[in-house]
Amino acid sequence: MDFVRRLFRLYFHRFFLLLFLGSLITVFVIGSRIDLMSERVATEAYRSADVRGNEDAPRLEIGLFVANLYAVDHSQGTFSADGEIWGRWDDENENRWMEFNSNKQAGEDIGISFDSAFIYSSNALSEDDQSFVKKSIAPLIYPDKKYYYQFGDFSSDFKMHQLDYRKFPFESIYLPIELRTKFPVQRLVLSVDEHDSLVSDRVSLQGYRFVGLKIKNAFYSAKTFFGHDVPDGWSADGFTYSHLQWELHFRRAVGPSFVRLFLPLASAMAAVIFSLVVSFKV
Repeated sequence: MDFVRRLFRLYFHRFFLLLFLGSLITVFVIGSRIDLMSERVATEAYRSADVRGNEDAPRLEIGLFVANLYAVDHSQGTFSADGEIWGRWDDENENRWMEFNSNKQAGEDIGISFDSAFIYSSNALSEDDQSFVKKSIAPLIYPDKKYYYQFGDFSSDFKMHQLDYRKFPFESIYLPIELRTKFPVQRLVLSVDEHDSLVSDRVSLQGYRFVGLKIKNAFYSAKTFFGHDVPDGWSADGFTYSHLQWELHFRRAVGPSFVRLFLPLASAMAAVIFSLVVSFKV
């Protein structure tokens, strides 16, 4: 017993340091597990874009080219991007749109208009009301009866949604650019031009490496009727909208992260470990 007491007096600072480090690691692990288990009740839903039951709805294909990325603010969860956006469809979809949306009172047929009256960005923060989708002009019509809209550069601020730093310093950053139609899927279905939707080689994020462009084509719905007076038992499927997303995926680079984050930590840990083998008097 006396031997244990002498041993503890001689090395009590080392036992205290090990106990402190063990307690710190335990609190960190338990706190991380609690965060992972916490869930929020969902009020919105995204499901795979399935046009079954809406085969006759007009379809509009939209493409996006991201030319520049800048002003990525992790604290505010925002970023800025610019590039080009376009839309195209064929004569068959143009005729379908005419049938669904004919203005019979005025005796006019309104063609598809690729502007903010038809589509908008659900995560754009532009002060001038989603201006990156410019006012529609006359489309370019190809000989095979295909319609094409082409605009100049868009430039807008966007909001990030997936800000999860629980995997720091190996976290991933997702920068989404979202588009949604103002008409339910029964009247207009959006699709992505996956072949020509690309990201410029100049797009980069300091300290991260670009993983790829992930494209999502989904149907969006929310557990609300947006204030409309609807009959009891009426399904919310009538408020389902086409939702497109181009998501720029970045992952933290290992080399710069090691030099910037792990090297100072490794130096501090080396000093702590070295202190365990040095006498308290020294």
